[in-house]
Amino acid sequence: MVGKKFAVIIVIILAIISTTFLYESGLNTCKLQQLDLESKIDKYAKTKDPSFCDSLNTEISQFNAECKSDIEIQDCG
Repeated sequence: MVGKKFAVIIVIILAIISTTFLYESGLNTCKLQQLDLESKIDKYAKTKDPSFCDSLNTEISQFNAECKSDIEIQDCG
């Protein structure tokens, strides 16, 4: 009987820790988005593709608005 109660308590504690971790990591996606954008900016610097630049600038604008950042818009010209 004591073993079952202990197992239930352990499962509840693990569920709380897992939920907290997932909640915190889900809200902090700005760092991951920034790494993705930096990779795309490097790709644009190598290709200088104007259509890629337009879509990249749209992503940068959305990122800056959502994550309170100031990544510079790329010059597509």
